[in-house]
Amino acid sequence: MRIMKKRVDSQILYSLLEIGSNRVIGKATVTENHYTVRIHTIHIRPEFRGRGYGEKLMRRILEDFGDKQIFLSTHYGGIGFFKRYGFEPEVGDSRHSTLIGMVRKP
Repeated sequence: MRIMKKRVDSQILYSLLEIGSNRVIGKATVTENHYTVRIHTIHIRPEFRGRGYGEKLMRRILEDFGDKQIFLSTHYGGIGFFKRYGFEPEVGDSRHSTLIGMVRKP
């Protein structure tokens, strides 16, 4: 497994590639400004889940941007995953949303 990183306009695209075949097994999309970072997507193909690939991708993003405040939105089922990396739910009224905003401070 290797991680490729490419900047396209204002987005940073991460691709998690299977060694040998170079098949994309996961990816993430991130944007950055001077002070903050937003993770827009992080996805591992279903047949590769549960093997630590999401952790590898998340750790790479944190290596690259851990010195900045990082925001993301997730569904309720994703909260536990992101809490493992220091993200906390943002305070606010989420009664009318299926997504939860989360933030990780440097």
